[in-house]
Amino acid sequence: MNASNSQGYYDEFFQTFNEKGWTLFNQKIYTLEDEKVLGSELLLRVGITGSYLDNSAFFPEICNDPRYLEVSFNILNLVEHIISNSPKLFFDRTFVNISPSEIRDDQIFSKLLKIVQLFLKEDKKIVLELSEICKPKEFKEILDKFNKITSNGGEIAIDDYGKGILTYEDFDKIKLSFIKLDKTISTQKSIKNDSLKKMVNYCEVKNICCIAEGLETEASVKKAMENNIFIGQGFHFHKPEKFNS
Repeated sequence: MNASNSQGYYDEFFQTFNEKGWTLFNQKIYTLEDEKVLGSELLLRVGITGSYLDNSAFFPEICNDPRYLEVSFNILNLVEHIISNSPKLFFDRTFVNISPSEIRDDQIFSKLLKIVQLFLKEDKKIVLELSEICKPKEFKEILDKFNKITSNGGEIAIDDYGKGILTYEDFDKIKLSFIKLDKTISTQKSIKNDSLKKMVNYCEVKNICCIAEGLETEASVKKAMENNIFIGQGFHFHKPEKFNS
């Protein structure tokens, strides 16, 4: 998106967030063989029931708008409140999307470290998902902070693998617990199949958990398992529902 018109383009999102409100949704993540819940991902919905904004029209680029830092801080404040007062609402692992711009912000980073500790206190884990759309330069700028997250007990996941340009050498620089595979490569035979095999092998060697995203049918689950992926997320198992806070 052209930087000159991005300000106006994102106005709808921020105005809706402030005027109509927002809700956290929850989507469970399952083991494919026995369909046990591994954890869940928190998802942001902006607007009101029946007229939520389409996130795909704004993300991930909107995370680079300075105004999004306030949105992120509000979300983290809510997560902090819930883990402090109603920790049983969370599963053993809670996945939360995070962008380089948020990690770079000192106030948000301090909040994340606090939340990591609060989850550990309840014998739970917070998993920060970094989209692989992240540029290598941005990735290098946040390595130290990600390593601080993991050294304090948090976990890191790469999201949307198959869309971005990060390399195995990049992944080796941080302690990764999960790599979430975009559905275009995790469940289908395609020209990217060699890339899928290499990633699955890499995860096996590095003891990283592969998660197949976008599992919407029994056939997609079967294909993921044929590709040696045994954890998944998608409508076949669970449609996002309001996080009952």
